Amino acid sequence: MLVTRAQVKTYMGLSGTIKYDSKINEFLPTVIDAVRAWCKRELEYEVRTKVFNGKTSESLILDLYPVVPEYDSKVWISSTVPRIFNDDTKLETNQFLIDPVSGIVKLTGGAVQWAARGNGGSGNLCWPKGTQNIQVEWAGGFWPPDGGAKPGGETIEDVPGGLREAIETIVADRVSRSIQLSGGQSQSALRTETIVGQQIAEYEKELDEISGFPIQAVAKLGAFRFSL
Repeated sequence: MLVTRAQVKTYMGLSGTIKYDSKINEFLPTVIDAVRAWCKRELEYEVRTKVFNGKTSESLILDLYPVVPEYDSKVWISSTVPRIFNDDTKLETNQFLIDPVSGIVKLTGGAVQWAARGNGGSGNLCWPKGTQNIQVEWAGGFWPPDGGAKPGGETIEDVPGGLREAIETIVADRVSRSIQLSGGQSQSALRTETIVGQQIAEYEKELDEISGFPIQAVAKLGAFRFSL
């Protein structure tokens, strides 16, 4: 997972107790799923094969990044129906470029036979328009802290601190609210239970109306949200 229970417990000052482990176990996976949905992209490292619609634009945007530059990424363009993705429709590695940071894929000059022309007569190479006519295989995303050893020879980024802290904040908020609601506990009662100088109830934060996440978590997640 992108964040482990141990990391959440450290954030909440709970490393020396198992008292709230079940609550953290309950909320952590659902929070990570909710963060993925809000960010509109996968975040954890994987090798992915995906089919895209060509839109006569210069850029094809992958929804899993940063892209591992050492991975032998592949691109196919099929002009037939049904679509055929094989050696005959696969581009050579010098016919496309992938920006590792943004996940943007562009055709190079060597891909003239595959490309459409840019709008307005710009002459720039564009992806040919079509429904599910482009397939890409690539590796990308962030390496999870419980993922073990990284594949040799690949540059894979660890989960950034801002992303980790946002998930920890959301989990801590939901644990706090759950404890408050269970058994009819009041806000004042919770404030008698202190975790390393901070009361459980104080983990509750002002929520963003759209996402339902604490506002400070949304601020951190903005840098990781996929947008076209």
